[in-house]
Amino acid sequence: MKTITTNTIMNSILNSISSEYALDPNSKSTGFQSLDNVIGGWKIGVSVISARPSMGLTAFALNQVSQQLASLKENEVVIYVADKESSTALMHRMLSIASQIDLSIIQNGKLNKEEYEKVKSHPLTRQLKDNKVVFLNTNTPTVYAIRNLVHSLKKEGNKVSMVIVDSLQSMVDRVRFRNQDAEQVMLDLNLLSEEYEFPVLCTMPLGRSIEFRDSKYPRLTDLDAKMVNVASSVMFLLRPDYYELFDAADDNVSEMHLIIAKNEGPLDTLSLGMNRKNLSITEAKLNSLMNNTNL
Repeated sequence: MKTITTNTIMNSILNSISSEYALDPNSKSTGFQSLDNVIGGWKIGVSVISARPSMGLTAFALNQVSQQLASLKENEVVIYVADKESSTALMHRMLSIASQIDLSIIQNGKLNKEEYEKVKSHPLTRQLKDNKVVFLNTNTPTVYAIRNLVHSLKKEGNKVSMVIVDSLQSMVDRVRFRNQDAEQVMLDLNLLSEEYEFPVLCTMPLGRSIEFRDSKYPRLTDLDAKMVNVASSVMFLLRPDYYELFDAADDNVSEMHLIIAKNEGPLDTLSLGMNRKNLSITEAKLNSLMNNTNL
């Protein structure tokens, strides 16, 4: 049995609050100041972010890849587990996010000279060429496959900074097909996270039940209770303009509500903005919306 003294815990707490906005040394910044303030960055363990289709789950995940690349140390890499899109399609989207050039232009190869030079010289392009992102593309991802990849990268002298699984549903469906408990997937991911000391972020699509109720705001009860119990944090994405709850303030930018439904600390609802042309996500004023939401 592993034990730890309260003195050790207290010293850790004092170190973490010694300066304003300081993150735990093992945490990774989300790139959003106000989100970091609420959840303390991505911590060791499994975080789940969920939404209905078309809300921007994959866009959020890829924005997080870009954020992690911006702060990678030497020999660190990010693993991205994808169950649908090809690595090429994902890289197109990442280049669009980073360069702010419309995704359709990059996909169709219709860049002018200035746009081409912007993409070619961007730091993210160099990092992708240096294999700083390792894609694991499979329709049936498993924790075993991720563990093998982490182990292989370690043998090559690389340290995994973060694992992003898009999406957790494929892993859950696989174990259900084999008559195993979906909770075990979360437990195995959590064990992997603790063993190799990196955070795991998983996307999880929501079921259709939300479409048949008046309030379109997701709830923890929309997810498997066992998965929620194991997760260190659970968040939801909602684009009000998708349901015509609010009129879009900008033709190209959708307001995106990030609902922090489970967390070791406070809960809140934050406001982000997603550019539908290049899929980049930025902070809005990030004021709490919790007390202003009547939906």
